[in-house]
Amino acid sequence: MRILPILSIGLATCAAGCATTPRPIPDEGAQWLAEHGQLAADRRSALIVVAGAEWCEPCNELEAQFWQQPAGLAVQASQVVRDVDAESPVGHAVAARLGVLGYPTTVILRPGPELREVGRIQGFDHVADYAARLQQALQRTEPAADPCPAQLAAIPAADPKGAVPALRCAAAALQGPQAPAAADVLAGQLAPAAAAGAAAWPEDARSEWLAALRLLGRWQARVRDDHVGCARTFAALGEWPGTDAGQKPGLWYWQTKCTLATGNGAAAEQLTTAFLGAHPDTATRALVADMVVHSALDTAWGPRLAERLLRELAAEQPQDPSHPYLLGRMYAHQGQVAAARAAFQRAIELRPGAALYRQQLQRMEATID
Repeated sequence: MRILPILSIGLATCAAGCATTPRPIPDEGAQWLAEHGQLAADRRSALIVVAGAEWCEPCNELEAQFWQQPAGLAVQASQVVRDVDAESPVGHAVAARLGVLGYPTTVILRPGPELREVGRIQGFDHVADYAARLQQALQRTEPAADPCPAQLAAIPAADPKGAVPALRCAAAALQGPQAPAAADVLAGQLAPAAAAGAAAWPEDARSEWLAALRLLGRWQARVRDDHVGCARTFAALGEWPGTDAGQKPGLWYWQTKCTLATGNGAAAEQLTTAFLGAHPDTATRALVADMVVHSALDTAWGPRLAERLLRELAAEQPQDPSHPYLLGRMYAHQGQVAAARAAFQRAIELRPGAALYRQQLQRMEATID
């Protein structure tokens, strides 16, 4: 139930009844979209924006399996296709304006008086499916019909089953111009009274509620740079009575990432230490190592913890390529080129078909040539 709104180059505004004043999205995103949208208009083509991050495994696989292959090259010859690193300053501004909440996200836009979003592909799994969805979007010239009401509905507190449609619409609206109003609607669900009795809700209602609030936290982090709000959202979800134990590691991950993004490394270390102490299993240690390598290597405690965990994991699971790969990223960050090269090569040896591992090694080698 994705909303496909007309995307204005102007700043997104708050819908009627919005309780807060949103922080303006950086102008760089609007300028970038205006420039590349004009290029698409001049070529009478679509503008295809592929938002990702250099560490994102599906992003690297999408590049290797589709965009570098004949089918992807043919699309690039007929359309304006642009990759944006959503974790670079300008790329972040572009991704924020497009409401990108996960990587990779492909947004297909048609130029006109304003850019119009005619399709969106979130994630990457199978080449054939991706190619088919991309071609379907390229055949459209106007946005799809909006399945949600123009005025976002309040979510009924006493009827968790009946709240599902409103939750879905609010979650979908986080990727469009109604996002500030949708965020207000969803944030109201974090109040303790809204979650009373959640443990007894039907499973599908609890899943929808949790999924919508997780998207709110991502929106706060990736679109509004509200990392304090993101950390609070995921902390609240971790305490919610409807959250089962299997969902809590992912909530900890985001709470800690957002806490680090506020600059509070000490609080993030405390969260990490407590989480490891409560969950010393292999899967948890691997999740912590991944978070630290991608988010905490600039802290005083991050590199030491990451190296210890990854060496333990590599000894316990010598055939798992993710452990030497993450060690390679850590060593590369520290400037230990020889150690990083050996670790990347070990990961490639264990999983020769992984585009991510090859490309990380190539990127590192390119920086030292």
